[in-house]
Amino acid sequence: MTKFKANTTYTLCFIGDTDVKVDMTIIKRTEKSIWIKNPRNKSEIIRKSVKVGFDDVEYILPYGNCSMSPSLPADKPA
Repeated sequence: MTKFKANTTYTLCFIGDTDVKVDMTIIKRTEKSIWIKNPRNKSEIIRKSVKVGFDDVEYILPYGNCSMSPSLPADKPA
């Protein structure tokens, strides 16, 4: 299984425009949660639940769970 690692930066791509990319840094990690720096406000830290996809790769949904919301997979380090 591909897992998130603390102090690593990952790249997020948007469904509507794949040219738009956002780098997110994992600050801390537990078995079921990770903490990331908010890309809009670097002083804010957000906790998100870790999910596992059908391809055995961990991912998070940093902007919520709607149809066009991007996901951040653990197999896309920056």
